[in-house]
Amino acid sequence: MLLFVRSECRGCCSQQFADDLALVFTEACSNAVIHAYPGDSHGWIEVEARVTDGLLTMEVVDNGVGLGAEACSSGRGMGFNLMRGLANLEVTSRDRGGTKVRLTLPCL
Repeated sequence: MLLFVRSECRGCCSQQFADDLALVFTEACSNAVIHAYPGDSHGWIEVEARVTDGLLTMEVVDNGVGLGAEACSSGRGMGFNLMRGLANLEVTSRDRGGTKVRLTLPCL
């Protein structure tokens, strides 16, 4: 992910941006692995990233049990608060099952 960002941002991203990106990326993917597939269930996780007009948008999508937007404010853990503190965060349930987490950060 970081190599993609450095390439797309033409090497202008700060170390702080790289650190923030690593945290939100890891948290979003970890949430999908831990919460989308309880027990022995299986599925997939897809990550898409793009840089447009100085903003990095990353989407982490799974086809697991689903996690609605209300769960982000449940206070069950620090993950959503951490991501919300570093990026613009949108969490939606997918019509076909699963969850989509969209994170937007300015490339600084």
